Amino acid sequence: MASLNGTTLEFELFSQPCPLPSDLTAFEVLYMCRPQARYTDKHQCEIMLQSPRKEFLTGLRNVELPQQFGTAGVTALLVGDYKADRRDRALVGRTLAVAYAKPGQYDTRPGWLVLVIGERPYSPRHREANARAAVGLLREVLRDLPGWLAPLLAGEAAASEGAE
Repeated sequence: MASLNGTTLEFELFSQPCPLPSDLTAFEVLYMCRPQARYTDKHQCEIMLQSPRKEFLTGLRNVELPQQFGTAGVTALLVGDYKADRRDRALVGRTLAVAYAKPGQYDTRPGWLVLVIGERPYSPRHREANARAAVGLLREVLRDLPGWLAPLLAGEAAASEGAE
């Protein structure tokens, strides 16, 4: 993803609009970065999502961006899987979808990342099915997106952080 320019992007949790299931962990800060060399062949991910301790959360693949997401300010759509334990090969991960908005030049507007975890299992061998699932997950939350982002886009993210 050329727009990341090879740098690591850090995202702070400022809003959790839906409670997480008890078996999932909410990290205060997430990092999105280019994958390590061993993950970069054509069958692997384009972006990695990690925790503050650089714990590997998931590999993300780019999904073609439908026009309706572009009009909502989304610049990239990605899909991956979420597992409570990445070492457990028998555990099937849930489908995870990410909508990312690139920050404005000279900080005119903040960048943001919305992460949605669905109930549907991720299918490691079905790339197109996962892409459709990601679009479906994010389409469900698209109408709520402006409300979720309002504190961040209004510069009130610091106030809502203290309220959590």
